This record gives sequence, structure tokens and C-alpha cells, in this order.
Amino acid sequence: MLLSLQVVLVRTARQMVHRRLGLIAFVLIPVMVLSGFFAEVHAQRYRLDHPPNGLAFFIIPIWNVAAFGILASAAVWLRSNSPAHKRLIVLATAVISGVGYDRWWGEALAEWFGDSPLGLLAATFAGANALVLLALGHDLRTRGAIRPVNIWGALFILAGEVMTTIVYHTPGWLPVARRIVAS
Repeated sequence: MLLSLQVVLVRTARQMVHRRLGLIAFVLIPVMVLSGFFAEVHAQRYRLDHPPNGLAFFIIPIWNVAAFGILASAAVWLRSNSPAHKRLIVLATAVISGVGYDRWWGEALAEWFGDSPLGLLAATFAGANALVLLALGHDLRTRGAIRPVNIWGALFILAGEVMTTIVYHTPGWLPVARRIVAS
């Protein structure tokens, strides 16, 4: 709701109210990151498994909340640069929204692609990546070029997804995940 309201405020030239409400977002970023992390720890403790490999899956929500936190914090840091601020908010929202798409079509994509690294990338991150591609396409269509902040943000997201996929498939991750969940 806050994101939608912020967009409406900018579109209706009410930037002062937008800035004031932005202070709420400033507080919500760490709240969302911490609550997302601890919610997943709770889910892991009570064996609310995520197929096909529950404990290995733990790295995915860690990546999602970390990427959201980094991108949203960068947006706050660059709030005086309106084009960069707006694009970073969109990228942060895409990363955190990807979870919903995964729940919608992830199982079908995982079945189609399998539990390989490519399968995990496709099934888990397809929604977020579709939103990122839409953001890049919007830049290209409306500006004639993709803004550097979108390029760097998209590369950051892709690199993080690849690293998350590598960690997911690394046997050494499981003892680390067990230790985090047990703490």
C-alpha cells in the first residue's frame, strides 16, 4: 500500500508528502529484512518444508531479503537522484515480489526444469526476473536506453541469484543452515 501511495503522491505532484511518508519506508526496510529472515528461521525450525530440499532452500529467502534490503537502502541513499531512486525501488520490489510468483508457478517450472542449477534459477527467480526485464524494457521504450542504475541493479540481482543457486547446491551449506536455524 505504501508503495502504491508513494507513486500516486509523486504523480499528483505532492512530493513533500511523499518525502514524509518515505520516512516510514526508511523504518520499514530493516523491519522487513529482519522479519523476513526470522520468519524463515521459524518456518525451518517447525519443518515447514520447501520442496524439493527444505534446508537447502533456506538460502533463497536469505538472498531475497538481503537483496531487497540492499536495493531499498540504496534507493534511500540516492533519494536526491529521482531517476535512480525510482528504479532502485522498482528493483527492490521486484526481488521481494518474486517470492509470490514462485509460489504461483514455481512448482510447475521446477518439475519442467528439474532440481538442477538451471532449474532452480528458472523456477525460483523467474517472477522477479520477469519484473526486472519489464523495468529494463520500460527504460528502453521510454528513454531509448537503459539507465546505468537499472543495468547495475539487474546485474547485482542476477549475480546474487547465481551465487544463491551455487550455495543451494553446495553440500557445505547444509551444516551452516542447520546452525543458523538452531541458534
